Amino acid sequence: MYIEGLLLGVLIALTIFAWFNAIQNKDRTNLFYALWLSIAFLTVSATPVIDGTRLFEFFINIEGLRASNSETYGFTTTLALSFTQSILYVMFARQYLGIKHYFPKIYSLSNLWILFALFVGYLNLSGYFYSAESSFSARFFMTAYGISVASVLITLFVCSYLRYRNGFSFAIFFTFAIFPYLLFRTNFLLGIIGLPSFFYYLPDHAFGYFLKNPWTNQAFGICLEAMVMALAVFSRTRWLQRELTVSAEKQNLILEDTVAQRTQELSAKHDLVVSSVNYASRLQRGQLPRQMRIDGR
Repeated sequence: MYIEGLLLGVLIALTIFAWFNAIQNKDRTNLFYALWLSIAFLTVSATPVIDGTRLFEFFINIEGLRASNSETYGFTTTLALSFTQSILYVMFARQYLGIKHYFPKIYSLSNLWILFALFVGYLNLSGYFYSAESSFSARFFMTAYGISVASVLITLFVCSYLRYRNGFSFAIFFTFAIFPYLLFRTNFLLGIIGLPSFFYYLPDHAFGYFLKNPWTNQAFGICLEAMVMALAVFSRTRWLQRELTVSAEKQNLILEDTVAQRTQELSAKHDLVVSSVNYASRLQRGQLPRQMRIDGR
């Protein structure tokens, strides 16, 4: 219970930080990060774990309440939130790494993946996964979705590494941050499709018992990802501020140099005009009679 409360507390703090950052900076990267964190918080809150459901235990008093098919409803809600936060994470990663500009083909493929994730999420909300006649196709769609999620995360990891190699130093945080998310997310999807997870051989007590549950280790992975990604977003903001400062300084130097050149040009033209006027004045004075001759007349 303490671990679950700690995870929720960390996500609440990071969500507040993300929305503050998004409102202050007003860019899409921070906005998608805040949206992803908000849905991630709801996902962790609604996740059914070993001793109950966090959303109900922390926020809603359900003592004595009865609901028909509540387990299926909770599972469907959690999966819907899980689909949503996966889509928002990909949208945030695309914006953070500049996928549309630097990797246009991968950007197009990610659009197709988002459509596929929306389709699988629709099947989940429609109850298709829980009907007896669709058990085989439901397993097929969930397996395909799990493989696609792992593929998308690996592709984003490669893109972040390439961006880092090309000089965008802030991408290294994303490269490191995607590791726990990929590990725990894949482990969660393995549990959904009925395969043993990475933590299957952990002991059945203490923290091992906590991580063996596919829902709790997904929540743990989301929390780790959110903490490291907060550093990534902060690093990117600082990097952009430095770039803007350097760019402004360069612009000022260019402007000062341009002003100096124009001043020199104007000074040279001024000297030329003054010398021409002086020369014309001497010519005019040379043509006029001297003052003593005028006085003599």
